Amino acid sequence: MARSKTSSFFVWIILGLLFVGLMGFGAAGLSGNVRTLGTVGDKDIPIRDYQNALRDQMASFGASIGTPISFVQAQSIGLDQQVLAQVIATRALDNEAGALGLSVGDARVRAQVMQIPAFQGSDGVFNREGYASALRSVGLNEAEFETGLREEMARTLLQGAVVSGLQTPDAFASTLAQFAGESRSFTWAVVDAAMLADPLSEPSEADLTAFYEANPEPFTSLETRAITYVSLTPEMIQDDVVVAEEELRQAYQDNITDFVQAERRLVERLIYADVESAQAAADRAAAGEIDFEGLVTERGLDLGQVDMGDVTESELSDAGPTIFASELGAVIGPLETLLGPALFRVNAVLAAREVSFEEARDDLREERAGVRARRNIENSIEQVNDLLAGGATLADVAERTDMQLGTLDWTVETTEGIAAYAAFRDAAEVAQVGTFPELLELEDGGIFALQVDAITPPALRPLEAVRAFAVDQ
Repeated sequence: MARSKTSSFFVWIILGLLFVGLMGFGAAGLSGNVRTLGTVGDKDIPIRDYQNALRDQMASFGASIGTPISFVQAQSIGLDQQVLAQVIATRALDNEAGALGLSVGDARVRAQVMQIPAFQGSDGVFNREGYASALRSVGLNEAEFETGLREEMARTLLQGAVVSGLQTPDAFASTLAQFAGESRSFTWAVVDAAMLADPLSEPSEADLTAFYEANPEPFTSLETRAITYVSLTPEMIQDDVVVAEEELRQAYQDNITDFVQAERRLVERLIYADVESAQAAADRAAAGEIDFEGLVTERGLDLGQVDMGDVTESELSDAGPTIFASELGAVIGPLETLLGPALFRVNAVLAAREVSFEEARDDLREERAGVRARRNIENSIEQVNDLLAGGATLADVAERTDMQLGTLDWTVETTEGIAAYAAFRDAAEVAQVGTFPELLELEDGGIFALQVDAITPPALRPLEAVRAFAVDQ
């Protein structure tokens, strides 16, 4: 269930700000500026994604009708809400892909990055400086871009499986059927060390020493950093946050469309300048001369530019009843719309659903408590920064705030506890002994600061300490 973590009122504030220039929502670090519209599961919905998607859809829609449209016009036809629904749906797919463990490897991401023309030099070869510069120009760093690219590739795999299904080639299906139906008869026996005529001898000291000296890498310890840190995350304090029943009910009502949804359709719409052109296109489709994709392509558009997302019958105005009564995949129309005659295609039916307040209570409570916890953490940032700037130690900070003190022997393989956060690992890797502790942000809205007390460089461990491991090798 995807629900925005901001109220409807808050969303309209954001839309109003977007109207005043569609700019100004860059990353805010710890400044307190809003950077997300909400979350879907574990995935944030960045305002930047919504802003860029809305700008692209306005430009595409303007191109399809031959004239640019303003933000007010986009609102009047519900384009802003359609884009919001699309962005939420995209993050829902990202969340589901993550929950399923669906991802792509670094090699595929790297190959994709190197194929993007914008990141190539005049010689057509990938240029790292050009790559970094291009990302900076749009307010991104390499990690953010590559994470987004990885999610997009995983999302594409998931969409392909969900929307179109996986078509198994006949030869493959036949081979599987034959394999499943076949039987085997065989004789087997266990052969273990106890059955050997001559047991395996222990390696001699000379053999062990020679192997140890010839293969130092597996016996070399990783660089270890002794770290002291303070941290505060929403999870640490949200159980103590009190959320009144009235607030929960108000949140339910404010987001009622997330809990009570009418039957919807996934719809594509192709607008024409006049009825004659639209009817001629519909006749060609009916005669089997061209399909909907072909009609879109010959207009110089792609399917993404004509996608309306999921819509209710009422959102389609007078065209709604006809579209909702049509078969999946059929070319529908021409039908009149506020923007002129259009052809439609329905790609999926989404059933109506209703989640009662009682069913949603726990999620609402967790959501509201999480919002308050993050707000409380944000409000504490200035105090913590003042303490650090005044020379307070991390122990002093923990004593005078809600932050918790901890220590950690960190290596690049440490990924538990506070080291589960990428932001912490990144900071731990570059910090040096004596570096001033800086307050930084965690991915879930938490904060932390760390100092490196000592660095133990990689070292070959004594043979006696790794003897058992060496014997096993």
